[in-house]
This record gives sequence, structure tokens and C-alpha cells, in this order.
Amino acid sequence: MQFFKILSLALALSIFGCKRPAAKQSNAVVVTGTVFETQSYCGGAAPSEDRLAQMKIPKPLAGKVIYIKSGKANDPEAPVVAEVTADERGEFSVNLEPGFYVMVDEKRVDKASYNYMMSNFAEKTENYTAVDKACLDKWVAEANLVFEVSAEANEPLSVTFHKPCSWNSFPCVTFIGERPR
Repeated sequence: MQFFKILSLALALSIFGCKRPAAKQSNAVVVTGTVFETQSYCGGAAPSEDRLAQMKIPKPLAGKVIYIKSGKANDPEAPVVAEVTADERGEFSVNLEPGFYVMVDEKRVDKASYNYMMSNFAEKTENYTAVDKACLDKWVAEANLVFEVSAEANEPLSVTFHKPCSWNSFPCVTFIGERPR
């Protein structure tokens, strides 16, 4: 008799009120895009005007790693929601929930570059001015791209990175040394 009471109670609970919590449904959509690069003239034989113009035209950048965070401004301490590597055509795709996002490269993903700049360029040297802290604070908060993902169709993204000369690749400092020839 006890067995039937337990069986009846279990059956009643399963029918009338023991619902399993619904699994959170994802609203993620596929976001696609292309990563491009422009570059600076860094010395050597003077290039033609055509070559200089070609260097300013964005070209697909294969293998570039980009980091995506939630929000409208980069917070170097915020978590990365997606890390994506551009393929051989500079293209990428990622699944994201609707909302606002920022895209940054390795220099802005965390405080490592910021701390490097503050440590290594605190004082003027014969080759560089001291780092401008206000400029660096602004620079680290800027994203390479701010975008919104909607639940409907999204236009492909496009982000362009500039490849500076190695001697002039630090933000918020000025190279004052002798330039390579």
C-alpha cells in the first residue's frame, strides 16, 4: 500500500507541477566581417607616388587576432566575449547575442601595452618624448571598431588596422631620434 502512495505522489508531481527549468535560449546571430591593413612608408629608397597611394589602400589582413567585448567603449579590464582570427582572405565570422560590442587588437585588449608605455616611456629619452598619460588613457579606452548586433540581418563588418614604422609604433609618444634612411 505504501508503494502505491509513493507511486501516485510521484505521478501527480510529474503531471502537475514539477516542470524542469527551461534552458536559456540563445539569440546569437552570425556576424561576419573582414580585417584590413594599411601601412606607412618607413624609409629606404623614396617610393613613387603610386606606391605611396597603394600603401594607403586597405588590404585584407590574414591571421590577425581580434578581441570582442561587450559595450560601446573599450574597458581593458572587461572580459573578452569572443576571440577571432581572420582567415587567409582577412575574413572572420562569430556568433554574438544582439547588443553593442567593441573590437580591439592585442594592444588594447588588456592593460599590458598601457603598463608597458607608462613604465618604458615615463621619462624623455634621446629617441622619444615622455608618454602623454591623458592621451594614453584616451587611447586605451578607444576601440578599433564599435558595432551593434541586431536580431535581424547584420551588414558585414569592416575594420582597418594601420601598420606603423617600428620606430614610430608607440601611441602617445613622439619619436625624436634619427630616422632610418
